[in-house]
Amino acid sequence: MNRLIQRVLVAVALVAALLAGGVTVALPAHAASGKQHIVLKLQLDSMNRHDMDGGMIYGTVHFVGNGTWNGAPVSAEWDGAFAYMNGEGPGSAQITITTKDGAKAGIAFNSHTTVSDSTTTFVGPSRFLGGTGSLAGISGKGTMKGVRSGKIGNPLTITINTSSNLPAPK
Repeated sequence: MNRLIQRVLVAVALVAALLAGGVTVALPAHAASGKQHIVLKLQLDSMNRHDMDGGMIYGTVHFVGNGTWNGAPVSAEWDGAFAYMNGEGPGSAQITITTKDGAKAGIAFNSHTTVSDSTTTFVGPSRFLGGTGSLAGISGKGTMKGVRSGKIGNPLTITINTSSNLPAPK
């Protein structure tokens, strides 16, 4: 019997069993959704900053660091852009998070930055861009909040709360 006929017979038998209620279908682990809590501590690696008249500052930044994803250790890279008037305004970034087994997840966000005293806070929506390895096919969205003390380029603490179609890495 050739392979095509074998596959058709197996498919027909499975459909018949499903219709009769005799088969339990278990979804693979990656089909389970989960709440994701990511905390990153990042240090400036490079910055391309432009100071203009009237208080306008814009540019790009690259941060690197470490953190946790639902308690599991991860490393991270942040590539962002900003355009601030007197220290406040829009920003955006893409974050690549790498797990201890080498799987990667990309996260994008847009934020609005505000300054109070010497603390800068940026808040906005986040979404997964995709992944590799055990995080291949990841999707979901949520919120991101970042805090920095002092000037642009000082260390950042980022918290991302989201849900996804995949469980958190271990």
